[in-house]
Amino acid sequence: MGGFLSRLAPGKAKWKGHFDEGQHGWELYNGTSGSKKGEALQKCIEAYKQAVKRQPKRHKDRMSTLIGLVYALLAHCNTEGHEAHLAEAKKRLEELAQGNTPLPLDTLHELKMQVGDAHLLLFNLSGKNGTTDLEQCLRSYQEALKAATGSLNRRLAAGIKLGVASLEGGRIEHISEAIRALSKIQGILANPDLFLQPEPFKLLNLLSELHYTRYQHTRNAVDFDAAIQVWEGVGLLDWGEYKEGQVTSLVNLATVIEKGVRLSGAPTEVEGLDSKLQRAVECSREAIGRISASNLATEQPEFKLRAHRTLADALLFRNSKTGPFDPREIDECIDSLFEIKAHDPDAFEKDPDPEALSNLADAIRLRLRCENDLPPREGVTFEDAVALYKQALAVYEANKADPTIIAGIYGDLASMQSSVVGEKEKNGTTSGN
Repeated sequence: MGGFLSRLAPGKAKWKGHFDEGQHGWELYNGTSGSKKGEALQKCIEAYKQAVKRQPKRHKDRMSTLIGLVYALLAHCNTEGHEAHLAEAKKRLEELAQGNTPLPLDTLHELKMQVGDAHLLLFNLSGKNGTTDLEQCLRSYQEALKAATGSLNRRLAAGIKLGVASLEGGRIEHISEAIRALSKIQGILANPDLFLQPEPFKLLNLLSELHYTRYQHTRNAVDFDAAIQVWEGVGLLDWGEYKEGQVTSLVNLATVIEKGVRLSGAPTEVEGLDSKLQRAVECSREAIGRISASNLATEQPEFKLRAHRTLADALLFRNSKTGPFDPREIDECIDSLFEIKAHDPDAFEKDPDPEALSNLADAIRLRLRCENDLPPREGVTFEDAVALYKQALAVYEANKADPTIIAGIYGDLASMQSSVVGEKEKNGTTSGN
């Protein structure tokens, strides 16, 4: 804000002292923390209000004064959720729009983004029940996107905000509008050099997620394919030595395929789902190989964990749902889950992920069913599976998860406990002979 206001420095007038006080308050607000920050912002708002009140409406520097007030009002609303300040900020923006001098596009973009942020905050504070705030939020982000013409960075910023808010709202019509908007930006992301910054990946991830979310609602395979194609397109770029870009596209492609196949609920031989699942497995394996051959394992460990997680999920799904199962793939699944446990122990201990726990238990259960084909492994016993199922149940029940998930794990747990008893009886009989 400061740079724009300095270009429109008002001349000496009765209101000038209030304007200067507002600018000083804004500088203090941005340079302090804690309670002083809030006090500085309140003084800034009051000073700008006085300046606006005393300044002639047709004054040549009216724009700079109104912009100062709008920035301050929106800053307060975005920290406190102050509806009255948001309403006044929008009123002042309308006054600016009716002025003889149009707002610079970068300033209009920034202000519209902040209006959208304020409405999104109010929407979330309402428990996501504020329909009007959601509509106003999305409209503001769309307007920010229009004002971003000529600046890819601003278009990406507005597109990301629009995608996130549309997913939070969860309404199909908004998701469809966001898909149209983000698809236009996707069309200009054809240069790998653009992906040296995280924003293009964020936007494409949102676009894929928007398609996937619409697929969840409609079960229209067109959206599943579109979610996949987002990352297929990225994978076709000439990445050169930029290994992070290659790995990111592979991991994201594998993830969206695996999720979509599971969601479909159809037999994998239907509509080529089996070939899609195989592709998820291959992409995960390739990503793991590329990570292992580079320094990404230490620089970006989350890539390796995500690749192992997707590989484990895909192999477990294929071997537990489609059958007959492949003992080697079950071991590969367990290897990946053990890799996650070794490098992210919190997922199994401190802050356990119930799905990871139950998946490892499921993989152990499958392996034990074909134990004659595989040598014994440490940590892969009936007792280990029972302990993992119990741990997963504790987390699911504490989180009030879907009752069908909990019931299913109780069934698996009972089966494993029965197997433990049978194993002990078998061993006891053997020792007795």
